[in-house]
Amino acid sequence: MSQRGTLILSPGDYFMSSLDTDLNAVLSINAASPVRLLVVGGLGIGQGVQVALTAGNSGNVLIASRQHGKVPVKSGAVIFGTLFAPSAEVAFDVGSRIKGAILADAITLDARVKFYSHAATGF
Repeated sequence: MSQRGTLILSPGDYFMSSLDTDLNAVLSINAASPVRLLVVGGLGIGQGVQVALTAGNSGNVLIASRQHGKVPVKSGAVIFGTLFAPSAEVAFDVGSRIKGAILADAITLDARVKFYSHAATGF
């Protein structure tokens, strides 16, 4: 996804060879029903990227990757949903946030990274 680009997703399954988001891109997701992004190759969440919900809740969003190595979540990125990368290290940069869940081989955190459960309020 290009810098400041927007990808709009409705409920359903999406199969991608890779997903690499650039600075301040937006994944706009209608999560009134399940939305599953299944990424076979590389996954990277760029600086300031927003995974934004237009409907529904974070429990209806799954971002899954078969990637090995590192899945970067750059500074200021915001994710709603479950991030599933069982063979990768998910690395959160300064000030990134997630509301949902993470399953990974390893998780690394820089300063001021915030995690909220799917049920949490005040995100």
